[in-house]
Amino acid sequence: MLVLANRPGFPFLGNDFFGALGDIFSCHAVDNPKPQAELAMLKQYGPDVPEATLQKLVAAFGELRSMADQGTITYPYSTREVVNIVKHLQKFPNEGLANVVRNVFDFDSYNKDMREVLIEALHKHGIPIGAKPTSVNLAKELPLPEVRMTGYWTLNQGGNARRKLLCPTETRTIDVKGPAFLRVQSYPCNRQESRALSFTEEKAHWQIPMNEVNIICDVVSSDGTKDFTRPWSVPTQLKHI
Repeated sequence: MLVLANRPGFPFLGNDFFGALGDIFSCHAVDNPKPQAELAMLKQYGPDVPEATLQKLVAAFGELRSMADQGTITYPYSTREVVNIVKHLQKFPNEGLANVVRNVFDFDSYNKDMREVLIEALHKHGIPIGAKPTSVNLAKELPLPEVRMTGYWTLNQGGNARRKLLCPTETRTIDVKGPAFLRVQSYPCNRQESRALSFTEEKAHWQIPMNEVNIICDVVSSDGTKDFTRPWSVPTQLKHI
């Protein structure tokens, strides 16, 4: 006999299955699928839905589940809600993503605190819930003047130019100590979509974790076309002494 049961606690009602029948059944906790597995499953439900949309849904609902485990929100959004959204997008491809996800989150929109948490999580992954067609913020276009020459420089070498170029040189031996091993730390930087609520030139941004006594002196990044030992280098930070 196979018996399926929800996890104990709010919002699911009933008795604790493991506490009531745990000695009779061999209980196994089934976790949510991994992001890659969930993405592959959603492609089966929505083969015509753009993969970028599926990735946004997987990332957003994955963060909501983590927030439910941490106690930030009460309802643990499962894969069932994501499947229903993808099936709706597959059947009605011309309907916007923001309107579709509202079918899942409208019930929680009556709670102001819950609504703010949900909107922030959805905007972080580029789901434009609450956005308006008139929300366009672009920089002002300024015309550039015509190119014109303002001046030029020449080398003024009076007298014997060859004698001035013959400078005396001196050779010295330089001792190099090293290598110096630096303490490298890595910090996760979450990608924040900038076009979730309004359209701007900025597509996405990352918040670098900094303290009040840190200064960014160097940033190194890779576009993925070269083979580096580290795909992204954490900015070097100097502390005030």
